[in-house]
Amino acid sequence: MPGTRHTRSPTSRHRRSGGSIAILFTIGVVVKAIDGLLEVAGGVLILFVTPDQGSRLERALIDNELPGRAHHFVATHMAHAVHHLANDGKHFAAIYLLAHGVVKVVLVAGLLLKMRIAYPAAIAVFLLFLIYQVFHYTQTHSISMLVLSALDILVIVLTVLEYRRLDREQAFR
Repeated sequence: MPGTRHTRSPTSRHRRSGGSIAILFTIGVVVKAIDGLLEVAGGVLILFVTPDQGSRLERALIDNELPGRAHHFVATHMAHAVHHLANDGKHFAAIYLLAHGVVKVVLVAGLLLKMRIAYPAAIAVFLLFLIYQVFHYTQTHSISMLVLSALDILVIVLTVLEYRRLDREQAFR
């Protein structure tokens, strides 16, 4: 009708924002899944790659990917990581990456399958990871810890919002 304003009901607006949250949640969880799979792969590699092979791999990556930049930020950090892993940290790093990655992948699988128990479990575990990362940042001032922490905060918030959305959906059934 001319002159009549059509406004959307609060319910349709709520559904639309819920859909956006669900999409962002899925994207965040998929990123966490990829991160978890990379951690598992990294843990397995660390277990089976000798320090000499690690040094050769590091040199090949630096020479091929960062030619003429031996003092490049990434190259410096890679050299430090390989040296640290070769001197004591190999088993700790492998076990940490494997455990961290497997826990992430299992939780993410539960979230993607919309298993109710996975939501509070993921929130709790991701909060623990966040606390560790913030502590690690205070010790190392590693920018990567800040980036991982920001991603974890985003995923935690989206997981809480998605869990609430699922609760509301179930209440209306």
